[in-house]
Order: sequence, then structure tokens, then C-alpha cells
Amino acid sequence: MDKLDKFILYNKPGTSTSTSTATTVSSNTIMSDDEESSNERRVSIDNLESSQSVDEKDYENCGRSKRKRPKPKMSQVWNFFKKSNDKKLAKCLNCGREYKTSGNTSNLNDHLKRYHPNLIAEPFVRSTNNSSEGTMATSASSSARSSNRSISPFFRREAHYDSNSLRKKELDRSLALMVAQDLQPYNIVNDTGFRSFVTLLNPRYVIPSKYTIREKIMKEMYTEACKALKNILQSTQFVAITTDSWTSLTSESYLTVTCHFITENFTLKSAVLSTKPIENGINHTSENLASALNYVFMEWNIKKKITCIVTDNASNMTKTCDILKVKHLPCYAHTINLVVQDSLALAPVKIILNRCKEIVRFIKSSNIATEIFKSEQNTDTPLKVIQEVPTRWNSAYQMFKRVLKTNEALNRTLLKVKKAPPPLSIEEITILKEIENLLRPFDEATNKVSGSSYVTISLIIPLTFGIYNSLTTLTNQIATDEGKEMYQKLMDSVEKRLVPYEKRTLTQMGTLLDPTFKQEGFRSNDNAKAAGQYLEQEMIYFLNKEESEEKEKGEEPAGNVSTSSFSGEGCDKSRLSTLFSFMNERATQKLRSKKVDAIIIKRQYLERQNTNQDSDPLLFWKVNGVEFHPLHHCALKYLCVPATSVESERVFSTTGQIATERRSRLKPKNVDILTFIKKNVWLTDKCCK
Repeated sequence: MDKLDKFILYNKPGTSTSTSTATTVSSNTIMSDDEESSNERRVSIDNLESSQSVDEKDYENCGRSKRKRPKPKMSQVWNFFKKSNDKKLAKCLNCGREYKTSGNTSNLNDHLKRYHPNLIAEPFVRSTNNSSEGTMATSASSSARSSNRSISPFFRREAHYDSNSLRKKELDRSLALMVAQDLQPYNIVNDTGFRSFVTLLNPRYVIPSKYTIREKIMKEMYTEACKALKNILQSTQFVAITTDSWTSLTSESYLTVTCHFITENFTLKSAVLSTKPIENGINHTSENLASALNYVFMEWNIKKKITCIVTDNASNMTKTCDILKVKHLPCYAHTINLVVQDSLALAPVKIILNRCKEIVRFIKSSNIATEIFKSEQNTDTPLKVIQEVPTRWNSAYQMFKRVLKTNEALNRTLLKVKKAPPPLSIEEITILKEIENLLRPFDEATNKVSGSSYVTISLIIPLTFGIYNSLTTLTNQIATDEGKEMYQKLMDSVEKRLVPYEKRTLTQMGTLLDPTFKQEGFRSNDNAKAAGQYLEQEMIYFLNKEESEEKEKGEEPAGNVSTSSFSGEGCDKSRLSTLFSFMNERATQKLRSKKVDAIIIKRQYLERQNTNQDSDPLLFWKVNGVEFHPLHHCALKYLCVPATSVESERVFSTTGQIATERRSRLKPKNVDILTFIKKNVWLTDKCCK
């Protein structure tokens, strides 16, 4: 029977095919290839409407038509690869790797199994459906074939996120933020382990290339964060600047600039503005620094809002501020460092310092000594020795503390290990204890003013007072000649370097405007009185400024009361204005006496009970800003100033990690972007939401 006869036979009216098929399935008879082909054609024809018949002309056309040879199916592997133009290479759509292909897909299949195993699905089995006899027959036929014919596994490709979808953008931003925040190189997106891990977490996410992260995503985040910061600074009345310069591993000179301000909600905030190379290379002249800083100020439109610039005590930074005509505040922590370094440079103190360094160096360099030192402490959490770092004086203090705390264990260790330096003698221990007591107040003060989340400018004068008092109380406790010499050197340095802070306007205003200290935080009553007088001038300035702004807007100055509100019905206004014309003149003179207002408000503020030391001065001004109206402007201006330039030092310490050997080829612009995003995470998070 030829194929046309079969076609006609199966479509005769009244012919039942389901019964025959069901019988075939029930008897578990394996169909021949011809029967399978016939069955498939029959199923497709059964889908036609039974009411329609096929005419003879159709049969003739069907008989004359030639059956087209079906195209070979393309491997599912090509769902994950794309051929190059010359057809010789195939590029993975998931990771970008390229492989040679010469007509087969073995290499490509192997790549998917090795690097993207989650894309490989289980063998497919066609499910059955018993809803009707016709469909049951078809499904049964398919099941019979699948049970006797091997179906090779194929690959499942889940739909990737659309490049413009919200989820895709969120993941891209999160990845870019991770690169910046964790100081990772851009090339991490090409690491095999990282790609496999991300693909396992979310097969739908296609990791962007390092170029996309660097040139598109990161720059978009940077632009949006800059815009957000500019909007914030636009509504900010005052800012303080900290800055420091440094040189990278590639000998490139950078200048880091940070700003500090108080928001409208009276919250202290800090943000990195710029980390950019200095012109003329390593030559950090005042002119170059001033030019670089001025460019940053103009870029962010904050030059007229700057209260002061906080830097280290370098002479070039002081001259830079003079060029810019901006007030300069030397970093208080750096000044404390100079005070302590003066005392550590004394010959008797140097001897003790070098003895401690020698012992610490030996313990650190000997594995045997380290293990014995741990066991001699007889504790589950043994302490390690601390080595002094020349650039950080408090590291010497920490070394002294640790040597004293573990002295007995150190002595036993040094006596047990060959070629060890001799333990500290009793006399040396006595001197070391006196040194540690003398340096303790300086360490506490350094830690206090190095915070970035609270007001620190107000602490400088009280801390200087506290250091002076602490040293004075130690006078009778110093017995050794070495201790007495160090004590005198510290007192001289405090008088020379720290006490002058009490005469600086910036620190005076900071202490006076902190409701915890006010005038009681000053060591000298004369300095406290001078601070009060300057505060009056600041209040008068703000009152006059407000009055001018109100006149420009056409508003009535605050304090002026309209007489019409007190005029009763039937009152002869012309008569009153004539009789009481002298009152108008006197009242106007009284309203314009801003100095009287300033004195009264200042007195009310100073006579109010001081707040607790644990209280936040910004919270006080947030609550009492209306009552002490002109004063709250002064608080916004001065309390935003940090006591140190530590924040800038923290930034270039971070940036130094960014510009490591693994990132040595980073362009200066990318260093700036990475630093900005990492240190301004609060802005980045705000933009991503």
C-alpha cells in the first residue's frame, strides 16, 4: 500500500483510528518506522474538523506534491554560543570565552558542563494526558517510543534578565558597589570562580564586563551621587574642609578633599569631594595646592560657604589657606603628635624606647619565642606584642602599655630563648610606668577628637585644659630623673603648641556654642570673655543679614509689629499717628539696636543649665533653635568644623589600598570615582533606592 492509499484510507468517513491505536498500545507491540510515520500523519490529520471532507482534487495535488526533506535540527548548544563572522570561533554568551569549532559542538558542550553546569537540564520525557481518547492514543504512542528510544539530554536556557529591567540594573549597581566598597579590581568579573558562584546564585543574571562596570555603571553611579551631593550642599549654609596630599605607589601625587556640614535636620555629615592628581607632579607647593583646592571649591560651588580648612601643621598648607583667603585650623591630633614626639626625642626616653622595640622585634621575628610567649601568658586568648610605628606616636604608647601588661611573660620568654635580648630591669620598668602615665592623657585626647560622627571642634579647648590638669596632678608621682625630664618637656610643649588653641576664634566659638561646655570649658576667663564678645558680633552680623534679605523680598523685618492690628473700630488713625509720632521713631531705634538683642540672647543661653557630657549639642540646637534664633546660625557655622584632618587621612589610606599593585594601571579619574563611591556610600545607597 503506497503512502497516498494510506492517506485516503485513514480519512474515510466513519473509520475509527483510536480503537486501532489503543489496541496497539495495550498489546505493547513495537511499531515499525512506516507505522510510526503513518501514525504521526494520522494524528496531525485528526486535528482537522471531522465534518469536512477532502475532495479528489486535493488528493491528486497531494499525490503529485513532493515531500520536502526536513532540515536537521540545530544543537541546543547554540542557545548559549554565538558564531563569529568567519564561522571559525564560537563565543559563550554567559562568560565571553571563545572556542574553535569545526562543524561539531564537543568543545562547546564541554565548556557548558565545566563552567555552566546549572544550564544543563535532565532528559526530557513527554508527559501523558488522559483527558480524551484521541489525546490518550497520541500520548501513549509517544510514551511507547520514548521508552524504547534513547532521548539525549538537552540544554535548558532560562530567560536572562532584560538589559533594561529594574532587577538587572539593581544587580549591576550592587556589583559595581561591591567592587568599590571592597576594593576589588574590575577584573574580578572575569574570575572563573566568581562567575560560577554568581551563575549558581542566579542563572538569569548575566555578569557585565569589566569595561561596562568601569565605563558605564560606575560612572553613572558617580554622576548620580555627585548630583545628590550638590543638591545637599546647595541647601547647606556652611561647610568645613579637610585636606591632605599623598603619593601613590606609582609616584603620582594626589590631593584628597573632604567636606563636613550640618544638614537641615541638624545631622553632622561628611563627604569626599575629590581625589585628584596635583599638577606639576610631586611638587606640593602652596600655589599648586591652592590652585587645586580652588578648582574643587568652584566645581562644587561652595567657596563662599567655607568656614575654615583643617590641615596638618605643614607650612605650605598654612600658606595655601592664606592664598585662598580662608581661615586655617591646624589639625589638633597632629599637634598632639608633635607634643609627644618632642618628649620621645629625649635621650633618656629614647633608651627605654629602643629597649622595648628590641624586645618586640625579637619576639616577632622568632617563631619559638612567639610560641613560648603565648604559653607563658597562661590564657586562652594570649596577647601579641605591638611594634612602634614612627609616624604614629600613639603606637609607641600602645607598645609601652603592652610591654608593661605582659612583662612577666616576656621576662620568662626572654630567659628561655637563646640569643634573646635581656629583660627589662626593675629600674627600666619604673621609668616605663612613669612614661606610660604621662602619655595616657594624650592618647585619650587623640581618640576623642578623631571621631567623625559627632561634634569635635568644641572638644579642643576643654581637652587642652584637661591635659594640663592631668600633667599637673602627676607632679608628685614622678620619682625618676628620666620621668621628671619628660614631664617638664611635655608641659613646655603643651604651653607652646596646645594652649594657643584657646585663643583661636574657631575653637572659641566651638566650645562656647556647645551647651555642655560654654564658658566653663575655658582654662582662662579672659579667653572665655573674648569668645563671648566675638559671639555677639556674629549674632549681630546674622541679624543684619536677615533684615537685608527680608527687605529685598519686600517682607517686614522680624520684630516689627503692625499698628493696624491694634486699631479698634472708629479709632482716628490720623490723630493717633500725629500724637504718637515720637513713639514711631523711638521704637524704630530700639528695633535696630541689634547689639542689645545679641547681648540678651547670649546671656539667656549662657545662664541656662549646661547639658550632660553625653548629650549631643546638635540635638540641643535642633530643639532650641527658635528660642535662640541668631545663635543657631552660629552653631551651624562652627560646629561643623572637625578638630582634625583625620578624615582626609583615612581617605588617602583607603585610596592607597585602591591604587595597589593589582590596580597599578588605574587612571587617576578612576581612582577618584572609586574613592568617591566607597567613602560616600550613604549617597550611593540613596541614589540606588
